[in-house]
Amino acid sequence: MKVAQVLYQELDIGAVAITDREKLLAFTGIGDGPPFTRQTDFFDLYLKSD
Repeated sequence: MKVAQVLYQELDIGAVAITDREKLLAFTGIGDGPPFTRQTDFFDLYLKSD
């Protein structure tokens, strides 16, 4: 998603994730290449914490 890429470049941060609170809609940055193309365990824990 273009928005995630722009935020990643402009903010000079390690990664950007955009969610709808249930699904990962966009991700770019550290870990965005294979084999990390699915939701991670960390992201699953984040969703359950709310």
